Amino acid sequence: MNVKIKNCGLRTAEDIHAAAMSGASYVGFVHHAASPRHLGFEAIADLSESVPPTLQQVVVMVDPSDESIAELQRYLRPHFLQLHGIAHPGRIEDIAKRTAIPIIAAVAIRTREDTARAAAFEPASAHLLLDGAHPGSGRPFDWSLLTGLALKKTVVPLRRASRQRTSPKRYASPARRWSMYPASSSPPPASRTRKRLRRSTAPC
Repeated sequence: MNVKIKNCGLRTAEDIHAAAMSGASYVGFVHHAASPRHLGFEAIADLSESVPPTLQQVVVMVDPSDESIAELQRYLRPHFLQLHGIAHPGRIEDIAKRTAIPIIAAVAIRTREDTARAAAFEPASAHLLLDGAHPGSGRPFDWSLLTGLALKKTVVPLRRASRQRTSPKRYASPARRWSMYPASSSPPPASRTRKRLRRSTAPC
């Protein structure tokens, strides 16, 4: 299994350094006003200057408007956009063409019907993120819902996956697995965030 780590919701240069030292490959910045980890585009652009070249940057947005996409482009150019809450694959394709930025399309998995819906997003996406019922929380979903699903571009959040009765190894797909680690669901002191990053990326 090919596993890469993405730490998401980082807010300080110290957090970025901790993610890099813990073996992460990607760092994510959240632009969504309802999130306690929200950052404005200007703040993300400033913070991105602290990202070493060994890490790729991901900006997380929820059903962004054309105006939000245009504002993003004025401030920065991340390696990926991670988009939640998109209703139709055509919107993913439109944003990808508009920005020339690869898209990670996030789909919440609650039922078997959701897995079929996720497959429809694959052609327009660089990767699919199969998320739980509470997107962005890092909470796992029922792995058995993926049985028989064959995708080539899947990102599966593995945080806390060891609690699942169905092992991710039984998910028969050649897809790459990434381990998606939210820094937390609410902004703790920076020192606690860095401890969490080191603990979450420690070998099992």
